[in-house]
Amino acid sequence: MINDTILKRSVMFLLFGQLFFGIAHIALLPPWEGFDETAHYSSIQQIADTKTLPRYGSARISGEVEKYAKFAPIPYSGSPPVEKNGGYTYKSFFDSSTETWERGFNHVSKSPPKPREFIEGEKINWQSQHPPVYYLTLAPIYLLTNNFSWNGQLFVLRLISYLFAWIALVIGAYTCLTELNSNSSSEPNSIYYWAILGFGIWPLIFPSWFTDMARIGNDSLCALIIALIWFVLVKSKNYPSIKSYVILGVLLSIGCLIKVFFIPVFAGVACFLFLRRWKIEGRAGIKSNLFNLLVMALIVSVISGWWYYLNWYHYGVVLGSDEMIRLKNAGGLLANLVDNFSIGAWVRGHAAAVTTFAWSGTWSFARPPYIFLVPMAFAVIFLFSIYIYAVRQYNVTMIEWLPAWCILPVLAGLGYHILVRIALIGEGRGTGGYYLHFLVVPLVMALGIGLKSIWIKKGFRITAIILFIYAIIFSSIIFFTQNFLFTGMMHISEDNKFYQISNNFSSLFNWPEVITRLSVLAFPYLGLTAFIFGIITVVMGFKLIWRTSINS
Repeated sequence: MINDTILKRSVMFLLFGQLFFGIAHIALLPPWEGFDETAHYSSIQQIADTKTLPRYGSARISGEVEKYAKFAPIPYSGSPPVEKNGGYTYKSFFDSSTETWERGFNHVSKSPPKPREFIEGEKINWQSQHPPVYYLTLAPIYLLTNNFSWNGQLFVLRLISYLFAWIALVIGAYTCLTELNSNSSSEPNSIYYWAILGFGIWPLIFPSWFTDMARIGNDSLCALIIALIWFVLVKSKNYPSIKSYVILGVLLSIGCLIKVFFIPVFAGVACFLFLRRWKIEGRAGIKSNLFNLLVMALIVSVISGWWYYLNWYHYGVVLGSDEMIRLKNAGGLLANLVDNFSIGAWVRGHAAAVTTFAWSGTWSFARPPYIFLVPMAFAVIFLFSIYIYAVRQYNVTMIEWLPAWCILPVLAGLGYHILVRIALIGEGRGTGGYYLHFLVVPLVMALGIGLKSIWIKKGFRITAIILFIYAIIFSSIIFFTQNFLFTGMMHISEDNKFYQISNNFSSLFNWPEVITRLSVLAFPYLGLTAFIFGIITVVMGFKLIWRTSINS
């Protein structure tokens, strides 16, 4: 087995590699290519400048954000109406004159004449459905950077967001390291041993991690809160004290004020704690455990309940979701499913969720041919399958089942969302599986438990290695393909969302032109430097693991 010192060094290199890769992704990502960034940025700006919380139905997109489309390209997801209004896609922008490039560069890459401030635009802010803690957290960063260039300010806001998620990986790896050292069963196949390595390679296996976490969006802070909750649960062992329940209550409250995903997480954690104590102590422990759970629930209700009460009071929907509000106004779930449900839509919705967990693209929704996504989707199915295969040997109240208690309620919520979309529009697509990455810590633990059980089986081991190698190749190719999209050298259309080469294949190797174009919107030199450092540190981490494994 790899000794503790080598394990710590290797995972340190791997984790720093993921940090560098995240920076590379951010540095090369044009403004607003992260999912829903225009809306999330508008919420941050409104809170920082007006000291008011965005509320569903009345909050607007920032006028500054809407004005951006007059000067520089925006994601292809909004391209047809934008082009009709005189705006640009990446292709139309870079096919334009040098004067257009220069005007776009000045607007994107130079500081504004005066600090930006929130002015209501025309469009409704559809992300105002979310609770405010993430936006409150980023508001001071916005105020410190609101006289930066557009790409400079967005780089900082994205970087802070990604650091939340990256720290979640660090906390997860640290928790496993401490448990490995304190656990008598620290043989080579220990779940903690495998999970430690899992935290270092997770973003390489499922590159949707970067598109979800390395953007302006609240999932990254959710991942950090989940990591802290996991740390408390694991360290509490079999008998968590009232202090642990209080800490969990506070963390779950903060989570509920970031995103509604924490409501099913709260339900799963509470059930696990109750059943675990009951299994260990029997009826004798029920009374004290119920008291502790009530304290935890009371803390969650007092700190975060006001937001959900306001949702119910104003919209009649506790969660405050845009789609749930529209569905309620349309007559409810069952009434609309009768007219719109089909098995095909239900299957496509779940297939899309599985695929986007592995790779989701960016807000342009460009995609490679589906055949190349099949192995990535299979990797997701393989992960969950080996965990289910492994966890059967444990009692449902053991720590090995904790990932399931955290993940399954959220999966149920996503399944419900697919039904909501079918009821509203007749198709289930649009439920992003990438959202699940906020559960990265329990997901990596599930990966560790699964790998521990199958690694001795040659067929499973070979399958895991092949899928990992494919994921590395896929991630590398898609990294460059995405950047060609942002230069206009590749494009998509309204009718065809697959990558298409704009001119001829040889143009993709004109690196001076690629850099020149990317420099208009992003930071290509920083991005490519970070990418190279990421490769170096990840290779060093794998080299340590390989050399030690061969010599042991």
